[in-house]
Amino acid sequence: MHIPIPQFFQELIKVYKPKFSDKGIDIFVSHKQEHISHGTSGHWEYFRWIEFVDRAEQPTYQPQRDAEMKKNLGFDDGCSIM
Repeated sequence: MHIPIPQFFQELIKVYKPKFSDKGIDIFVSHKQEHISHGTSGHWEYFRWIEFVDRAEQPTYQPQRDAEMKKNLGFDDGCSIM
């Protein structure tokens, strides 16, 4: 199931990612999905969040659930950034 990130969210990332990067802060969009079981049926829940990383404090940090990395590796997890 493909559930795209809303357009306003994509626009925020497009505008603010370079501004934060100029200050040494990286922005990552993360994504997680969970299947919630209800006996013999269930549904999927999707969670998205933004991580701000100060590279002076965490120079090697990589997010565990980076949505863009998953997309680049060929996983269609229902999250498209740009």
